[in-house]
Amino acid sequence: QEVRAVATDQMSHGQAFVDSDLPSSSMLSAIGKSAVFNSGYVSFVIKTVYVGTAAASVFGATCTMIFGMHALPFMGGLAFGYIGGVVHRWRQDRANLFLVKTLYPELLWHHVKLTNPPKFWNTNREEWFGDLERSWTKQSIGIIAMYGASESIEQIRQEQENAIRQKYVDADP
Repeated sequence: QEVRAVATDQMSHGQAFVDSDLPSSSMLSAIGKSAVFNSGYVSFVIKTVYVGTAAASVFGATCTMIFGMHALPFMGGLAFGYIGGVVHRWRQDRANLFLVKTLYPELLWHHVKLTNPPKFWNTNREEWFGDLERSWTKQSIGIIAMYGASESIEQIRQEQENAIRQKYVDADP
């Protein structure tokens, strides 16, 4: 009863918490005892690991071809490629975050509230977005929120495209 009341209270603040004292078969709980579960985080991790791994593979193979078939050029290429890929992913996600903030501020704010740790619960949207460009913590939260909102953003874009297409259909003689 008490755990259910705490979970209900936490959910009303936009958080899905995993209580570390409760037995759980959840992989998320077992691995990291994570306090916040958000599908945006999973999407972000998968995409970042994929981009980093792809860049590492290409750069490692390229270094091997340039410097010869030795282990060290390949390993160095892997390291630089992975770091380069991950940094590129961060820069792209950061740019996309600011675009989403401009185009869909209410939707992004909704997902920020779902993603936000408790220390930001008493913050309003204008205050939270106010120093977004300077705060890496808020950018990280915003990127996870953006990934969480991606399905909704895609639906909005599809509806906008359908409305544009309908104008052409209606205007066709």
